[in-house]
Amino acid sequence: VADEALSGLVLSGSIQWLHPNQRDRLMTLAASRLAIDGVVVIHSATPESWNATTSCLVSDLAPGRPLHADTWSHLFAGLGFGRFAVTYGGEARRLDRVAPSNPDASAINGAIDAVNELLLGPGEYLVVAVRER
Repeated sequence: VADEALSGLVLSGSIQWLHPNQRDRLMTLAASRLAIDGVVVIHSATPESWNATTSCLVSDLAPGRPLHADTWSHLFAGLGFGRFAVTYGGEARRLDRVAPSNPDASAINGAIDAVNELLLGPGEYLVVAVRER
């Protein structure tokens, strides 16, 4: 694809396994192929979700790991991208809070909120960025 020929690009899944050098090369290539105002969308598992569902052997030997959404935004900002939007998903894994009518609702819901945030938080995200220069 020629320089500045694409109006959009979606990077999903396999970007998590890239070695940092490969990831940097892909990002630079994406930036050169997207037109000004072109949009890149990154779909990734969160690092927390990946660590919770991946064996120690796989995570220790993987060439790369999922990045946080803020890290992707930072890296793409250095390549001339801006107007970032981040959307988290994976809410299906979360525990429901108990009804306020339960006499222990406050304590139980506090524990549920902690579990949801620490263990079952959003399992994936989308980062959308626009090439500005």
